[in-house]
Amino acid sequence: MAVTEQSAPYAPTSVMLMLLARNREKGLPNPITTEVLQRLGVSDSLVQRTFQALKIFDLIEDDGKHTGVFDALRRAPEAEYRPRMAEWLKGAYEHTLDVLDPATATEMQIRDAFRHYNPPSLQPRMIRLFTSLFEEAGVREASETKPPPKKTVTSGGARLLPRPQRAVVRAPTSNQGRATYEPPGNSGLHPALGGLLSSLPTSGRGWTQEDRDRFLAAFSVVLDFAYPPGVSQSSNDAEDEDAEA
Repeated sequence: MAVTEQSAPYAPTSVMLMLLARNREKGLPNPITTEVLQRLGVSDSLVQRTFQALKIFDLIEDDGKHTGVFDALRRAPEAEYRPRMAEWLKGAYEHTLDVLDPATATEMQIRDAFRHYNPPSLQPRMIRLFTSLFEEAGVREASETKPPPKKTVTSGGARLLPRPQRAVVRAPTSNQGRATYEPPGNSGLHPALGGLLSSLPTSGRGWTQEDRDRFLAAFSVVLDFAYPPGVSQSSNDAEDEDAEA
């Protein structure tokens, strides 16, 4: 079985390379079943397309048993592995290679060669697998990949920055309608506690139950941070005085 003129495999590249490497280094169970793929870490949503890709690539039979091609790739000496992999891929992609050379084809030429494959929505995945396998075989020079851009959240057509991770405990953050708390000089009040008190609403102004709950939760945490529970300061001072005496 090989890639036809109508369809090409579109299993994840990382999964296919993992299976090839694992079979070569440790061997894979024979036959390969959907349960075996799941045990190897292939997610449920990818199991069927991975199993189908192995069959299309002539690595397993319909019943999941290894083919001679799969065994030959496993047994190949290191110096012969890439040439045998290249030979295997050229046979699997015979129809595609009638119109392009994987070693020199541009991205656009590869894209055009895959335009007639179905389903069209999965053509980018077919192309990604095609190029990555030929790169692994040393036929095609590996392309420089850029890290994927950070996902953004869109709202009403506007492009917004990703939301920051939510803190476990939050006090009200808006300064609108908040009192500015300034402790008297040399009061000894911890700055963190003073900052939290500044988030209180101005006198006579209400706030939501959610803001109130957040404040109380934050107050408990900040209070323990600023004044850790334990021996009182006065007791420590008395001990210091006794030590000096």
